[in-house]
Amino acid sequence: MIPPSLAISAVSSAFGLISSVASAATSNGSDATSNTTGTGATGSTGSTGGMNITVVNSNVSGNTNSGISLFNTAGGAAINVMVDRVAASNNGANGGLRADGPNTLIRVGNSTVSGNTTGTAINNGGVIQSYGNNEINGNTSDGPNPPVIALK
Repeated sequence: MIPPSLAISAVSSAFGLISSVASAATSNGSDATSNTTGTGATGSTGSTGGMNITVVNSNVSGNTNSGISLFNTAGGAAINVMVDRVAASNNGANGGLRADGPNTLIRVGNSTVSGNTTGTAINNGGVIQSYGNNEINGNTSDGPNPPVIALK
């Protein structure tokens, strides 16, 4: 059973919060800094069940690869991440928010994405959507502006 809130204070490790199995997880008030990836999920061909992750009131900054990174291959189950009130700053190669591959979706609201190599990295069918109330600028490349979706 996954607890309703994972308190992460991962510093100088490979990953702050990483998942590669069917799961539902919430990261609330976490610092995932100075890692390879702050928060991430990886799928693979033939995986089932999918992943639903919520990152709220957290800091995913100063990671050498990315702040929040989703990667999936064709045929992988859906990976969905809700990002709310998160600072994704000063991350490396893959930037602040990365959705790479089919069935990867990041929805982001009330968050700051700044000082990264790339603000939003959307590749190979990945999707990033915004609630329109984020600050995504001041990155080496801000990346594509995520389409705005309505608050409900």
